[in-house]
Amino acid sequence: MTANLPISSARRSPPRWLPLAVVATAMPGMLGASPPIASAPPTRGTISIEQPPGEPIPPDFAEGVAAALAARGFTVLDRPGHSALRAELVVSRTPAGTGAVTVASERGSAAPGGVAGLGGGVTLPLGRNAPRTVRLDRVTLQLTIRRRGADAVLWRGSAVTVRAGDARDTAAALGEGLLRVYPAQPAGLIGVP
Repeated sequence: MTANLPISSARRSPPRWLPLAVVATAMPGMLGASPPIASAPPTRGTISIEQPPGEPIPPDFAEGVAAALAARGFTVLDRPGHSALRAELVVSRTPAGTGAVTVASERGSAAPGGVAGLGGGVTLPLGRNAPRTVRLDRVTLQLTIRRRGADAVLWRGSAVTVRAGDARDTAAALGEGLLRVYPAQPAGLIGVP
């Protein structure tokens, strides 16, 4: 004997939040956002500084980041393709206006002559402590660390500064400022004075 059970004609519909969850999950990839951080970043190992396609790296910035990575316990290799990790480095520089700096001039001096007081000279500084206008640049450094052969991001950070002056000093300050928080993942853009 079989029992006749009532069959409901109403179908169960999926929850209303399901389409939102699917869209929210797919949205970062659709908007071109970078993938999330895969795992905890390594604290040592071999690493090489590499440029993404079409993004040349100024040598001063490669050296600045290499020094900061070496200070964190990494062995930096000069040849790409031979390290366990790769550090993708992108540097952007945009004009940020001008600034006035006061440059201390040299003090005056007098040099005695060579033979019996002949041939002496005097140096007189001109423009003593005069302000000088310099160009300011906004320099942004973006660093992404990945395992060789994998696309998963292990660590990502960006630092910015507005400065005038030597590219080597700027590169060293940005590299050190960016990796100061390593291995912690920075919450946003790091400002470097």
